[in-house]
Amino acid sequence: MAGIEGVQEAGAQMQARYAGVCFEASNAETAVQAADVEAGDLLMAAPGVADWSTVSELGDVIANGVAETRSQADITVFKSLGIALADVALGELVTRRAMAVADLGG
Repeated sequence: MAGIEGVQEAGAQMQARYAGVCFEASNAETAVQAADVEAGDLLMAAPGVADWSTVSELGDVIANGVAETRSQADITVFKSLGIALADVALGELVTRRAMAVADLGG
């Protein structure tokens, strides 16, 4: 496959910088297990690098917040295993909320 090395390199760089990964699935109980099998770009990048015990399901993060202490320098990676249009809609929502927080100074 042409270009797979670039995908692996980019994925490895992303994994090296991530502070946590959030996955969304229709069934919250199996979200992380599904991601561990279906998130091919993360799995191919550097097998065994992702610590799946630190992965959070997006619904839990939204409902309960993030349990761990994080700094503004931390990077969060959102990996969706669903429909691209949902990714675009979520990205737009997150951007609007981030801009609103920035306008409020906090």
